[in-house]
Formats: sequence, C-alpha cells, structure tokens
Amino acid sequence: PPPGYHVDTDKGFSYSTADEAFVCQKKNHFQVTVHIGMVGDPRFVRTSAGLMPIESFHVNVFGVK
Repeated sequence: PPPGYHVDTDKGFSYSTADEAFVCQKKNHFQVTVHIGMVGDPRFVRTSAGLMPIESFHVNVFGVK
C-alpha cells in the first residue's frame, strides 16, 4: 500500500482561512516536520519497468508568491 504521511508546519507559518492555505510569515525562516508511516518493511516499489529497490524518499516543499 502507499505510504501514509502527516505534515506539521512548526515555525514561521500561519493558516489563512481566506486563502485556505498556510502562509509563511518570514523569508528563509521556517520549519516543516513530516511524519511518514509504512506498512511492513518495504524494500521495493513496483514501476512500469518492474520492481525497483527503494533508495530514498524525497519530500518537496515549495512556495508560491
């Protein structure tokens, strides 16, 4: 099954109900914590090319001005 995840905005963010989004209050000063949960101990992921070993997991955070 796919991984489960939960993202916490720890520092430098506030939630804007008007925008329905988190807003960063200070430039270059923020903290985000990501909790990732997996069922079992996965070692491979199924792709169109077949099973591939899991080498890393990346989370991208980006902002929109």
